[in-house]
Amino acid sequence: MGGAVDVIGNVKTYNHNGTAEWNVFWDPISAHKLFRAGLPVTIVPLDATNHVPVSFDFLQQLARQSDYFFSNLAGQFWATTIDTIPAYEYTYFMWDVLTTSYLAIPEAFDFEMVELEATPMGASAGNTHRAPGSGQWVKMAVNVRKEAFYAYLFRQLSCTL
Repeated sequence: MGGAVDVIGNVKTYNHNGTAEWNVFWDPISAHKLFRAGLPVTIVPLDATNHVPVSFDFLQQLARQSDYFFSNLAGQFWATTIDTIPAYEYTYFMWDVLTTSYLAIPEAFDFEMVELEATPMGASAGNTHRAPGSGQWVKMAVNVRKEAFYAYLFRQLSCTL
């Protein structure tokens, strides 16, 4: 999970311009090196994760299966994100949960091959942006079928011990 390519970033600090996503922001030099290494890279950036927020509707659906231990536990954790994240227009999304679900439900994702670069320093450190002709080709998730993802997640959380 990393990057914010065609969407605004989620870094809101006094010394940053807001274009980066947190994971890339915390180590922009390594992200910069990764996008120059010539390795096959697949990313699930905010462009895709922004489709799956932790919303009241999601929590209500999860509460309907709270008899399951994992649903109950996850619901308690995710409920703490509603109205408790700092108030600068911040919503908690299924960032890492969505990203790891790609391994189980790759058919729920739409990808594009894009040339990307990460800004290593400065007020836009961690900005992951398109760099046609000079970036690294990366397989980037651009969309997720919400219904398929949530169905998968609810199934996983309804497993018994």
